[in-house]
Amino acid sequence: MSSSEIPGILESSRELDRLRKEQEEVLLEINKMHKKLQATPEVVEKPGDSSLSRLKSLYTQAKDLSEHEVNISSTLLSQLNALLPSGTPGQQRRRIGVGYKL
Repeated sequence: MSSSEIPGILESSRELDRLRKEQEEVLLEINKMHKKLQATPEVVEKPGDSSLSRLKSLYTQAKDLSEHEVNISSTLLSQLNALLPSGTPGQQRRRIGVGYKL
C-alpha cells in the first residue's frame, strides 16, 4: 500500500460520511414537511405559503447530494481498487471456479 494514496482515500471516506449526514438531515426535513402538509393540507392553499416550493427545494437538494455520493463512492472504489495487486490468489480462484460451474 502506497502511503501517498492513503490521504486521498481518507479524504474520500470523510466526504462520503459528511454527505450521508447531510442527506439524513435533508430527509428528516422532508419527512417533517410531509407530516405538516398531511396534518394541515389547507395551509398550501393560503396565499404566501411556500411549503411546496420548500419541499421541491429539499427534494432537489437530496437528489444533488445523492448524485454527489455516487461520484464520491465511485472515486473511493477506484482508489481502493488501485491498492489491490492485480491477480491476487483470491481473484484467480474465483475466475477458475467460474469456469467449472455446470
